[in-house]
Amino acid sequence: KLMKASLLMLMVATCMLLVGIEVSSNSEFISYVQDKKVGDRSQATIGEVVDFYLPNAEWSFFTSDIGKFIVEVSGTHQNEEVEGVTTILIQFQFQNVAKKGDINMLTDVSLAYMEVNGNVCSREEALENMDILFEIYKKYRPR
Repeated sequence: KLMKASLLMLMVATCMLLVGIEVSSNSEFISYVQDKKVGDRSQATIGEVVDFYLPNAEWSFFTSDIGKFIVEVSGTHQNEEVEGVTTILIQFQFQNVAKKGDINMLTDVSLAYMEVNGNVCSREEALENMDILFEIYKKYRPR
């Protein structure tokens, strides 16, 4: 009985370790996206801009149904000027990677998807919205 209990505890510990490694690597991929500069001449990062506009943003990493590696961020913004809440979901895709192990801090990232208040944005709208978020950040960020 003692051996069965020890074996069971070893299996549970191994599973917990593997889950911990997975969560750790996922947070690393999220950091890669957060640390990307918004534009060629900008010092602001994606993480700074998004977290400024969406102060309680939730970040996650996943592999899409078609094998694309995605970092997703979602959150809400309290808009005081129009007394409303804006809900945003943004997905960034790692470019030119065949497997998860190929992703590193130098891997290119592109804006892959955006929803505003549940409405899917076209590529042009999504890029324009990201520009707007960046302009808001530049204008209102604490100095």
